[in-house]
Amino acid sequence: MRKFPVLLVTATVMPVVSMGGLGFERPGIDDFIGGGFTRIMPSFSNDVSDLPIGYSSFSSFSSSPSSSSSSTPSSSADYFYSEKYGPFSESNPNDVTASFTYGLNSIDSQYVIERMRIFQGSTVVSATSKATFYYEKGTRKTVSFDVPIRNYLSTNGLTIKIEILNSSYSVLKAFATDFNLPSNSYIQPHVLKSGAYTSKSLGFYGDGETMQGVYETFDFTSIGDYLDVDYYYRLDVSNNKFSYPNSDLTLDYKSIYLSFNDSEYMFPSVTHDGYGDIKIPLTIQRVGNKINFKYKNSFYVHKRSLDISDTYKQGYVLTSDFYLPINGRKRFNGKNLYIEINEMGLDKISTKFSLRYDIDKSIVGLSTDGTHYVTGGNKR
Repeated sequence: MRKFPVLLVTATVMPVVSMGGLGFERPGIDDFIGGGFTRIMPSFSNDVSDLPIGYSSFSSFSSSPSSSSSSTPSSSADYFYSEKYGPFSESNPNDVTASFTYGLNSIDSQYVIERMRIFQGSTVVSATSKATFYYEKGTRKTVSFDVPIRNYLSTNGLTIKIEILNSSYSVLKAFATDFNLPSNSYIQPHVLKSGAYTSKSLGFYGDGETMQGVYETFDFTSIGDYLDVDYYYRLDVSNNKFSYPNSDLTLDYKSIYLSFNDSEYMFPSVTHDGYGDIKIPLTIQRVGNKINFKYKNSFYVHKRSLDISDTYKQGYVLTSDFYLPINGRKRFNGKNLYIEINEMGLDKISTKFSLRYDIDKSIVGLSTDGTHYVTGGNKR
């Protein structure tokens, strides 16, 4: 990112804006560059046919104050900044009042008009313009527009475009990007494990140089193919991790399960469905950008037989782990298990990762089920 002198960064104070009734204070520009955002430069040019200001098909409902200006000197490059608006979703497709700060060195001092247009495909669905004023080259200016999202945001997405026009209505400078609703889809696990998944733009912001989209990223490439083989007969799901490098977003989901078929009826005290399958609810634990799985509920286990139960039984003790029965590891060997994820994240991703329980992956265990075991201080 281009660095600006300290005086330039602090000279313009952005107002607190509202989004869906909530207030957001202006963070620093650098806050929008990290946190999982993918920089995708918009490809818009100034060749989109311009509509006359005040075109009757567009209703301007803007009640925002007139543009404010700052005479702070600018650097030689054009400047464009706004707070982050979005991510937008089906439950929050609300109109917002968005403020944008710009400083243009690429145009001469002249009379200009500030305009915002919203496109659905190539069709302009809303346009709002401010009054003509004389712009001094390089001056920092702040302008606010009401962005009508509620009536237009659909699965087709929208494009927002902030434009500076001359007195002849020709575009001198434009900043634009797309934003969409979440896709809400099932994604094959092999696709997710082949590389990082990045959503379409779910909002917009200005990074000090241009308009950017707001993206959500998942990285499941390190989730693994095997369930960890534990010496203490536990099914350990904590080492199955994935990355969620979106520090400013909250990761929500509908449900997550560890599931497998128990046709051998190794777990008589655990609830089965009509097909002999066991589905154990999981939750997630977030540490930085890493997400790992853990059991959502507690269990009860018999201390001698390690029989596990999902309800209280006489002689069983409370535990947060899920155990195999004594000498059950070989019987469980080769078992296929699945981590089922339903509607996770803003894009509501659903998928089903396959795991394998394989004691051949175990290095040290009991004499009955370990590749190596310890007795009398000697390794056999």
